Amino acid sequence: SIVFSRLSPKLSPNFNRIEKEELPLIKKLLLDQNKTFTLQTLENIGYQGNYYVIKINGEIVAGIQANPTSWKIEQLKGIGGIILLKILPKIPVLKKLVNPKNYSFLAIEGFYVKNGHENSLYPLLESTLHYLNETSALFQLDFKDPILNIFNKNKKLGILNRLRKKTITHLLIKPIGFDLKSSDLPNGTAYISSFDFS
Repeated sequence: SIVFSRLSPKLSPNFNRIEKEELPLIKKLLLDQNKTFTLQTLENIGYQGNYYVIKINGEIVAGIQANPTSWKIEQLKGIGGIILLKILPKIPVLKKLVNPKNYSFLAIEGFYVKNGHENSLYPLLESTLHYLNETSALFQLDFKDPILNIFNKNKKLGILNRLRKKTITHLLIKPIGFDLKSSDLPNGTAYISSFDFS
């Protein structure tokens, strides 16, 4: 689990919300990029028109699906939880990052990045926050996902990610219409949809 946050997100001049006609291209780019993935679904890509991209010279070099949502946060463990729930909301400059009674954020999935344009992910996330008037985004990535390496290398995710407790999630699979044993699953990278956060 990763949290990306910016107090005053900036809008990139290369930022675009994709048109409905561009969805087949986006899905093809994602399938090509993630061809070694298992358990991949593109069902939520383009949901409510919320797929956003960075274009350079008319070419899509990075993209994400961003679904606005909100939670009421009752409890968070550890020192980071105390800071997020009790201290941050009382500091004038920082309180817009977290309102425990109505924590509004973007649930992100469907990361696409063209080779050589990995640095476009940061302006894309920041621009999407700006466009949707939010200050934070939440997403989950398989520990084998190459996109995770980009974030681990750069580490410019913002204050909320530094305060969070490291979270490891296990995937549960519900096979519908066929028998499935764990030995039947390839040991590839899992696509993790954030749609259920919203």
